[in-house]
Formats: sequence, structure tokens, C-alpha cells
Amino acid sequence: ELILFGAARGRSLVTVTATDSETNFSVQGYIDVTITPAATGGSLELIKTFPLVIKANRDTTIDLTTLVVRGSVPRLLWFTGGNEYVGVEVDQADQTAILRSFAGFVGNAGSITFRAEDSDTGDQAFSVASPVTVASSASAANSSGSSSSPTGSSELTGELPNSVSPFTRGLLKVSVVANPVLPNFLDVFVISQKSLLGEPVLGVTIGIGTETKPVAIPLEPVEEALNVWVGDLSISDAIVGRVQISATGITENTRVALTDTLNLEIEAAGVQATFSISNPDVAVDLPKQALSKSALVALIPDGATTELNSVGTFLRAASRAYTVHSTGAEVNRSGEIRFSNPGSRAEKTGVYRWNGRDQEWDFMGSKLTNGGISGTFTSFGRYALFVDDHSPQLGNPKAIEGVLSIPVAEIGTGIDVRSLRLVVDGSAVRTSYDHAGKRVVWRPEQVFEPGNREVRLELSDLAGNSTIWERQLDLGKMFPRPSRFVLHQNFPNPFNPETVIRFEVPKAAQVRLAIYNLLGQRVRQLVGESLAAGRYTLSWDGLDDSGCQAATGMYLYRLESPNVVLTKKMLLLK
Repeated sequence: ELILFGAARGRSLVTVTATDSETNFSVQGYIDVTITPAATGGSLELIKTFPLVIKANRDTTIDLTTLVVRGSVPRLLWFTGGNEYVGVEVDQADQTAILRSFAGFVGNAGSITFRAEDSDTGDQAFSVASPVTVASSASAANSSGSSSSPTGSSELTGELPNSVSPFTRGLLKVSVVANPVLPNFLDVFVISQKSLLGEPVLGVTIGIGTETKPVAIPLEPVEEALNVWVGDLSISDAIVGRVQISATGITENTRVALTDTLNLEIEAAGVQATFSISNPDVAVDLPKQALSKSALVALIPDGATTELNSVGTFLRAASRAYTVHSTGAEVNRSGEIRFSNPGSRAEKTGVYRWNGRDQEWDFMGSKLTNGGISGTFTSFGRYALFVDDHSPQLGNPKAIEGVLSIPVAEIGTGIDVRSLRLVVDGSAVRTSYDHAGKRVVWRPEQVFEPGNREVRLELSDLAGNSTIWERQLDLGKMFPRPSRFVLHQNFPNPFNPETVIRFEVPKAAQVRLAIYNLLGQRVRQLVGESLAAGRYTLSWDGLDDSGCQAATGMYLYRLESPNVVLTKKMLLLK
């Protein structure tokens, strides 16, 4: 195939030279070429040339649609063959190109031609990356955005598009998962998005920067999964420190080398000494006697932000996930886990741990320390940073057994109970938050006449996201006047040191509520006055009338009013 660039319209004589690579014998020929405008009037146009910087020894992705000046992007097909220094794999579905330099090469890699074709009209256009520079990671980062091409277009550094997570890997991925049955083994998966020429090669190196050679790990294909292999890594005292796992595969069609590398940290942890394990992004610190027994602990990077963002709409991932795994030990005393880079939304960012039982992320804390964010480390498992920038959502209120219940949906830092404020007809009332039931609870004591009342609830989460909820509620209908005296069973029962007693009064009356021992002797009088009709809640702290602690045992509590005596039992335990 012969492709001409920069040729002017009209007739041209093109010289073609062919050279035998073994004998170096060359011959020349000539082609008479006439160049005319496309019949479509140039409906497809690309950027003519642009400089490109890619990073050595890693996959680099560029968005091919950024090369389009004019044309129908959804209809485009892309073609390129790379060159002798750089292999290229095109993803037609995403219209991206994944480039990787051949092992060991750094420097000027010449040029790479990209051809776009409109699948409907057949129009073609070309764009040339020139020069293509293969640089180390540091060099590529320093050159990003520092120069412009002769045509005025910005230099492309091969950085991922804004719509793609900076943790997104290339076409080959290494993933490590703790074996759920055998804690001394890690399952190492190699996943390829392209068909490979044979199975990939997987190697493990202990101690980065040493002369240790990688040890091969046998791989087996995963049944009923295309282009997925798995191998076993045994955790033992011989594998301590930085562990590098690398995989390499060759694409079947284009013969491009795909690689991926994952770094683990593995350290020995004892019972009587403090313990720490860390990498540049995350650190775990445990106090003495934190573990149930001595064990090896592994720090495993295992989840990109794009994967974590699929857990729901209330949280946005601010880091990759890390699994902290042990070879059989449990955490008896809490420690600390600290992420080093919370990003620009640190005030709303927190540490979360994956709750496999409820299939949700639990908030573990958001303490700002030394440029990072720390949370409580309560058990081995999966941890990550998330940004909580969504306010709590409030549902429809329900009146059940004299309680107004307002459900709260808060998948994030959790409710700040200090912010809770319920106002009825302009007056604040006492309310509480039920963490287990995830609801705001109000037990009205007064009796309301029929008719709508203005109810306003103010609520915030621990990240400072606030919600104001306003309703017109017919509280007289939801909580009708008590029809008789009622004495409810105390809660909790048995109790120590305090319990709650509720009762109902149907009309204004003289009321006495007192506590007696089984001999009939009064221990404590809680109420002795005239009360209006309503529902009442009070507590007994286990003290008698003289302020002394009551003894362990069974007690009676009695509600008395003219023509009414109600008695129930309760048990005080110490």
C-alpha cells in the first residue's frame, strides 16, 4: 500500500525505491500520479501532523476522535500499523489507540500514520504523529503541555482522556485476589481484552531494585471465561517485602506486546509488637496486641476508581481500593489506615471499608493528618477513599405506635446527630436518630387537635451535606388523643444502669408514677403532679429517692390516678 502525504493537486511523478534487506540490492521505479479533490468536497478532515510523547514500558492511550477536524465521528474506522519502534492496537468501539514502545527503547521513534475512513461514504483522511518520542515517565510528565506543534495543535503526551480514570489500565491486566478458602494463597488473574498468541507469561520478583530474577508462575485458563488465566502465589516467610508481579502477552493479530505490573507489600506481623505496612499511597498501623496471632500481612492494590464508582450514585471514588489481607489472623484492637493523597475535595473525603454482608461501603473516618486522610482499621478487608457530596435523602413519614418515623437514605459518611433539628409550628421539639433503623424518630408528648401542622426537619451528614425537609402533616389524625390510661413495658428490660418508661394520659388528671421493691416499699417517685392529656416518656437511672444505687433485683413500677392503678415488673441487673 502506498500512501502520499502533503502532495499538491495536479500531476506528480513519484519515485519508489525497493531494497533487498539481505543483499542491499536496490532498484527504482516511477509512478505517474494525478491528485484531484475528493468528490464529497472534503467532508472528512483530520489534523495534518502533531507531536506525540509516549511513556516507555507501559501502555499509552490516545483518543483518536481528538484528531478529527471535520466529519461524522460515529461512522469512522481507524487504521494504523505503528512502526519499527512502537506497536499500536486500535479499539474501533472506543475509537482509541493503545501504543507501547518495544522493550528497552527510549528516544525518537520517527512517525506514525493514522488513517480514518467514513464507513458510509468511503471518504479517507490521514493524520501523522511526528515526531513520536518515547520517554521515561518523568520525562513525559515534564514535557506535557510544554510545546506546540507547527500547526498550532497542542502536543499529545498520551495521557488518558478526562472521561477515563487515571487508574485505568491497558489491554492486559494483572489482578490479585485473596483466596477465600486458603488464606496462605493469593489467586493471580491475568485478563486480556485481546486474543493472545498463546498464554501470557507471569513472573514474580521479590525485592525491587535487587538482582533477584523473576520466578515464573504457571497459569491455567479460567473455564467459561475468554482470555482469562489464573495462577497461585503462596505467601510464606520467603516472600516478605516488595513483591512485583508482571505479565506479558503478545496479541494474536498485530503481534504487539502487552504488559502489566502490580506491586504488593507483604510483611510479618507479631502479637506483642506494633505493626506497620505501607506503600506510597496507603499505610496501615496497628498497636501492640492488635492481632489474634502472628501472621503475614499483604497490602494488595485491587480496584480502579472506574470500578469503584459502580457501587452507587451517592459516593464517588477518590482512590483505588486496597485489600489488607492476613494469613489467618484477626484484628482484636483497632488501628489506623491512612491514604496519602485525598485530592482537592478533602473536606468531603473519607475512608471506607467494604461490607460484603450488606454489599455497601461503610464509613471509617475522615481525619486529616499530614496531608492525608485516615480512618479506623477494624478488620482485614478492602478499603478505599470516597467523596461524599450528596445530601441525605428523606422519605415519607409514618406514624407507628405513637412514634413519627422519617426514613433516611444516607450512603456515605453517616448522619451528624448534632445537626438534627425538628420544628413543629415554629417550636423545636426533642427528637433522635435511630442508626440501626436509619430513621429520624419523634415521640410527641402533647395532644394535637385535627388539622395540618407545619413540620420542618433539618439534617446534615458528617461531610457537611445538608437537607431541609418541610411538610404539612395532620398530627391530630396521625396521633389521636389517648382513649385511656396506658402503662407500657419499660425498655430495655432487664437493664443496667438506666431504663425508659412510657405512659399515656387520656385527660388532665393528677398522676403519680413510682417504683417499689417486692416488699411494697417505695424506692423512687418519678412523677407526682397534675398532667395534661398526652403521651409521656421518662427514664429511671437506678437510684432511689436518697440518690443511692438500688440493689440488683425485681422491681414494680406503678401508675396511679383517680380510679386507675396500673403496675408492671422490671429487672435491674448489675
